[in-house]
Amino acid sequence: MKIDVGSSGEVAFKGFAGNYEITVATDGFSKTFSLDVGGKKENNFVLVIGKEQEVR
Repeated sequence: MKIDVGSSGEVAFKGFAGNYEITVATDGFSKTFSLDVGGKKENNFVLVIGKEQEVR
């Protein structure tokens, strides 16, 4: 699945519980994050791109 990010930098999608690899890509840059999505609840993740990458 490919989702283009708008000017807000936010995306939302519905999917199944499980492990996902999310790749953020832009001109000359790419970073992959591993996310564990739990079932039967809302899951929110913040992917921070910069000198210090983290997943919260």
